[in-house]
Amino acid sequence: MVSLQAPQTNQESRAPVDIVAVIDRSGSMQGQKLDLVKQSLGFVQRQLLPQDRLCIVTYDNHVRTELALTNMDPKGKESAKAAVAAIRPGGSTNLSGGLLRGIEEIAARTEGAERPASVLLFTDGLANCGIRNTSEIVAAEENSLAVLNSAASIFTFGFGHDHNDSMLQALALGGGLYYFIENAEKIPHAFADCLGGLLSLATQNTQVTITAKNGTRIEKVHSKRPCTESRPSEQFVVELGDMYCDESRDLVLTVRVPALTEPQAGDWELLTCGIKYFNVLDTSPEEAQTTLTIERPAECSQADLDFEDEIVAEHWCRVEAARALAEANELGRQGKYARSQEVLDGVYSQLQQYKTTPLLSQLSADLMECRGGYDSESTYHQWGCKMTSNRCEENFMQRSCQGSASKAYFRTPMKRMMLESLDESLDEQLECAQPASISTNTTGSLSKYNSIHAEKSVQAKKGCVVC
Repeated sequence: MVSLQAPQTNQESRAPVDIVAVIDRSGSMQGQKLDLVKQSLGFVQRQLLPQDRLCIVTYDNHVRTELALTNMDPKGKESAKAAVAAIRPGGSTNLSGGLLRGIEEIAARTEGAERPASVLLFTDGLANCGIRNTSEIVAAEENSLAVLNSAASIFTFGFGHDHNDSMLQALALGGGLYYFIENAEKIPHAFADCLGGLLSLATQNTQVTITAKNGTRIEKVHSKRPCTESRPSEQFVVELGDMYCDESRDLVLTVRVPALTEPQAGDWELLTCGIKYFNVLDTSPEEAQTTLTIERPAECSQADLDFEDEIVAEHWCRVEAARALAEANELGRQGKYARSQEVLDGVYSQLQQYKTTPLLSQLSADLMECRGGYDSESTYHQWGCKMTSNRCEENFMQRSCQGSASKAYFRTPMKRMMLESLDESLDEQLECAQPASISTNTTGSLSKYNSIHAEKSVQAKKGCVVC
């Protein structure tokens, strides 16, 4: 297994970002949903620094730019507040128009065009105006992204039972993810989780090259990331995209080691691993390389033969769970709900054979939670397909993409801090909404957030077991 760990950072040293929020204001958004989205946008602008820029696009039948890309200094934040307050529900859902306008706002940048940019697309329904076919919308999106001067990530947020999860997952490009928001109360938490990542970007265009040595054959790289087999069974190039501070990436490999005619003294080279990336913190390209060596003795002890690396086993289980979720969802689309549950049950049983860890506990919970979404055709279409898509993507990509506090294995410190800050903000709003009361005693509290110290490099580390 090849493992990468991104550095830590803090708010002061991070790179400035551009965020474009593309918000569904169709008639179905009226009431609590739109109020919570507006509340989320207020939280977003409060977290941004003066050098960050925010743009707000809304859509129903028509598309409007409510706030052009604006620096979030005090004047810009007042403009953002006014723009959010003015959003009103309208008619149909021109999702494609809203998305393409959001990308156009990034393309129109003349100053700071090289800085990281992201589009946050929110909807609660189906695209019923403009381009409606998934493949056609994705093609238009890809064409729009191709003309940008820098990379942009697209995050999609689907609320409730009526949105098209397959479409939103396909539209989440450039390292973006699909968020499934089952309950309206979790709308702000989903935005906060996403924002915590965007405000802690460490690397872009991260690329790993794995090369087999001394006759070793790489039979498979178990990843959904874009992967090119440069030389058959010998060299693979994996595109990891961007990494947030404190994130890990673990690539599980299946390799075949050649037999030797005689024992090999000393370290025997098995693989080399090279990494290239753009360091966002230092604004410079960097690269590093390491070599994995093993011992090749005349014979192995029984302890050596029985040894199993727990971390490698964990991530093998992660890959298997994500694969099972993808298979179950495909079977669900075919109406084979009982078979979907059998697939999930099979992998769940396999996970119980391993020592319990926080990751394996979360994987088991994901499998059983999604299993309930295949109890019937109605539950599958209401939430089963959506939750399965979301959990599958989260485990394959090793990045949190939900607002649940209990599913936090892949949530980075900055994301956790952002959710805690949101909860404190919501508590304060709730207190302000309560009737005034007389108190003879007041208390204050200190901030519970520790600063996150900065390091300046992405470090590659090796951990591999060959059986």
